[in-house]
Amino acid sequence: MLDQDSILFSTRGLQKRHGSKDALVDINLDIARGEIIGLVGQNGAGKSTLLNVIGGAYKADEGEMILAGEPYNPDSREAALAAGVSAIPQDFTVDPELTVAEEIFATSFQASAPYEEKVKQAQELLEADGINIDPNARLGDLARAEQVCVRLLRLSFEESHLLLLDEITAVSNDLEISVLHAITNRLTKQGRSVVYISHRLDEVQSLSDRIVIIRDGRIFGELEPSESGGAPGIANAIFMREFAPVERPTELADPEPLFEIEAFEAKGVNPVTLTVNRGEVLGITGMRRSGHIELGAAIGGLNPSTGGTLRLNGNEISIQSTEDATKNGIAYLHDEDNARGITKDDTMASATMQPMEGTSFVEEAKRFREVVATMQRLDISAVGPHESIGNLSGGDQQKVALAKWLQADADVVVLSHPTRGVDVASREVVYEMISEITGHGGAVILISSDMTEVLDNSNRVAVMRDGDLIDVYPNAGLTEDMLVMIALGSQWKTGGSGRRAVSPNGNDS
Repeated sequence: MLDQDSILFSTRGLQKRHGSKDALVDINLDIARGEIIGLVGQNGAGKSTLLNVIGGAYKADEGEMILAGEPYNPDSREAALAAGVSAIPQDFTVDPELTVAEEIFATSFQASAPYEEKVKQAQELLEADGINIDPNARLGDLARAEQVCVRLLRLSFEESHLLLLDEITAVSNDLEISVLHAITNRLTKQGRSVVYISHRLDEVQSLSDRIVIIRDGRIFGELEPSESGGAPGIANAIFMREFAPVERPTELADPEPLFEIEAFEAKGVNPVTLTVNRGEVLGITGMRRSGHIELGAAIGGLNPSTGGTLRLNGNEISIQSTEDATKNGIAYLHDEDNARGITKDDTMASATMQPMEGTSFVEEAKRFREVVATMQRLDISAVGPHESIGNLSGGDQQKVALAKWLQADADVVVLSHPTRGVDVASREVVYEMISEITGHGGAVILISSDMTEVLDNSNRVAVMRDGDLIDVYPNAGLTEDMLVMIALGSQWKTGGSGRRAVSPNGNDS
């Protein structure tokens, strides 16, 4: 029970409906000054809806909110910011033409300062937080994880009491997460409060002062992080069931080459030679700008190659576009919303059913039933298959994108950060579907900055650094620490908790 004098923000009887669906039901929540609330729950539970109401993007249908002792009822994000509430939504966008320095000070009193002064201050701030980004860089040239770091720094200059952070680490590696956590903790030491959403439950446990579980739009309970049982305990509390321990795949006993990459290069990728075997999951990982994401995009046709050879089933193929990739039997899920080939105006059915010429009504009906079955399996919270993508939670939108490619008729499926924003139970299903693809003789290239995900699902792991392929390693005996050490090209320590002990600037601690 919080002391009344310590409370910064409260909701009472908060309710929100989306059409016929109760998105929030009787939400009563108190947040203390300087407190970090970890908000957890399965996809579609109401987490982002709650932050959107608090942050002014949605209007509540009923209930009240109190901020710093005063009634609070914003009708826009701008009104929320003026009242002292800042947010990084799951789907936040940036002006690609702004520089990093302009973005950091865009909403502060320093917005009108001379550009040279903003660059100087931004450089000092970035260096202090161990962020290796040029203050003159355009936001449009940054990776998503870098954009998140810059946006969080911008929030630090806004005169806000309450910060709402929704899945900001979805595509971040562990080093980037440590930087974001350090900035967040610094802000709370200034007396600011944070509501933090993430499906990476280990970081929720390590960052939060209190964990709040939301289920079906209702607050279901709370956990003390120190007594939560870690990520497994939090997952058990969310889904009210235990999850089976992960059994890592091993290297194939009799590898049969399916997809061969020879001296293949593209923007951000130096010549790479790799073989992916039939029935194999090849994990590819690295730190920011290592080339692993760019390599996946090149294979998928989004980052056109500038040289090299690709062979599938022994036949040379050419890929210069996503259409080329699909035509040649390669399915590709990108990690950016605007590159997945689906829009928020699509329905779930239209987004996931691949167009096929000359199919009969019976065949179309069969494919439609398969789509519905996949959506049920992934537990997508929706009225039906004809509901618009834009009505779904961010995690459920990701599941729709996954459904499209996991059931594609492809020899090789390239998945870049496939489970970003996806809850623990659905991740389990995604990994099962990946195993089914390889079980039927296909191959999966799993690209992720989440090294636990890579290790838990890959037969072999390739590590990249500065656009170069360092090597490919059998999974047996690999650890996250070893992968980070290889990716950084430096030594690394392990903290007593078993998680890497890192400082924000990437040095051992």
